[in-house]
Amino acid sequence: PQAHHDVDNGEENVGNEENENLGEDEVFEEDEEYDDDDVPILVDWEDIEDEQEPENYTVEQACDDFMQDESAGKVTRAIRCLQDQFLVPWHVANTEKNRQIVKSRGVLNKTVQLLKTTEDVFLVDSLFRLVNQYIETGEARQDFAEAGVVPFVYDQCLKIPPKDMPTHSKGMQFLIFASAVAILWGYVEYEEIQEHVVTKGIMKHLFSREYEEELNLVATLDTLEYVYFSLAGCTFNCAANYLCREALIRDGASDFLLKIHDRCEENMFVKYFCCISLAFLCTSEDDRIVESNNMLDVSKIEQKIQKFLETTTTEDVALGEEEYSFAWRSIIPFHRLTQSKSPLFRHLGMFCLTQLSLRACNHVIYRREDLIDSTASFCWDPNPQIRSLAKEFASQFKKECSCP
Repeated sequence: PQAHHDVDNGEENVGNEENENLGEDEVFEEDEEYDDDDVPILVDWEDIEDEQEPENYTVEQACDDFMQDESAGKVTRAIRCLQDQFLVPWHVANTEKNRQIVKSRGVLNKTVQLLKTTEDVFLVDSLFRLVNQYIETGEARQDFAEAGVVPFVYDQCLKIPPKDMPTHSKGMQFLIFASAVAILWGYVEYEEIQEHVVTKGIMKHLFSREYEEELNLVATLDTLEYVYFSLAGCTFNCAANYLCREALIRDGASDFLLKIHDRCEENMFVKYFCCISLAFLCTSEDDRIVESNNMLDVSKIEQKIQKFLETTTTEDVALGEEEYSFAWRSIIPFHRLTQSKSPLFRHLGMFCLTQLSLRACNHVIYRREDLIDSTASFCWDPNPQIRSLAKEFASQFKKECSCP
């Protein structure tokens, strides 16, 4: 899916769209040294305060201000308006029209050009927020991939501020990182990107980073939970690809997911994606359960999943997805869980399929992927909990399936 909200609050995708432009192998090296005094600041913040958008400010004017680059205030105002005014809400026709204007006016290429040349962390933060807001659809992600943004996303995901970097700059760097991970979640819906971030060690790096040590650099705990949410989503997409599972386990995915699951006890969606990812990691290509080893504690994982199913309802998740405007491209990975040899994982898969059915916007996906009858067939499953969920599912498709 792609979840849609701001970096300060808290952002996802499954699919196998072919995309020849997403498989960049280049991973940028992180900077080794910073001046102890200041990172170059190109933006005059007083100038920004004075640069209020004029009356009837249009998306075309915002694009022109961004492209002319005559003043820091105008550029930043343009980015702010594009992000907060012209590209939201993401799923309406007028926003799609605005995306086409933004693309046609050269904003995407200019964004990547600035990412190549600027040393201003404030501007980089603004640019990444703009990218994050723009790439809410598959076509939009393709647009920015063709412009060359993906290597810069990898770069920021790998970058760790050196200890002698000024504190305010470290805090801004963490916000850039938060946006980069959210953007990465959008791109790891593609198989070639999933395999790239795993084989090139990007996911391993993300699992091993000491996030709590950076918490004092950001304003709220929400930002950290937002990062965890995006990381759980990235892992979910990669773990849905069985070709990535062995490497993910070896790189510490299981321990990382268990850790953030426990540290985000009140965040339903972090726990949700952690549980699904862990179930994938425990399942082999032929749907059998992987034996426990020192990198995968199946018993502990099963306890987490069982507790989640006992304490969360399908309505809880469906309402949350509605609130955050989740947009799913495929439901097949969840259906695959229902084929597991583990009754618990089958239960989790049926839970996912049922909560997805509670939103009418997902019904077209069930029809397109021909999953209605096969899902409703669990009305005859020997497990009463799975049967109950299947009946709830079937009630959403009364004219298309039958259930006792």
